[in-house]
Amino acid sequence: MTARSGLVPYLFYDDPAAMIGWYTTVFGFKEHARYTGENGRITNAELIVGESELWMDGNPPAGWDPTSVPWIGVWVEDPDAVYEHLRANDVKIDPPVDKRYGVRVTGVVKDPAGYSWGFMRRITP
Repeated sequence: MTARSGLVPYLFYDDPAAMIGWYTTVFGFKEHARYTGENGRITNAELIVGESELWMDGNPPAGWDPTSVPWIGVWVEDPDAVYEHLRANDVKIDPPVDKRYGVRVTGVVKDPAGYSWGFMRRITP
């Protein structure tokens, strides 16, 4: 089994199956596991990106608001390649820029559920 690193965001969705499809197609994540409850609704899914995972749940807690999560960053090898992939999937996004704090990062991508994402790599040690 491959060792993972970094943080694991655990996000809630009204329709996790649709989001799994969106993340695998648009962001290039790989589905690792999917667990369903007795009613067939997804209770947990795990997606892999690089050495990190994203977990999602189809049972949002009361008062859930995806816009309360301002930004999720994903470490990638090549933000420019991610940018090109996103543009090829008709995602409106600003090109990557080098930030003064030592990272190259794509513009913000809002997913269909309202979460904000950026893809970045370190450019300084």
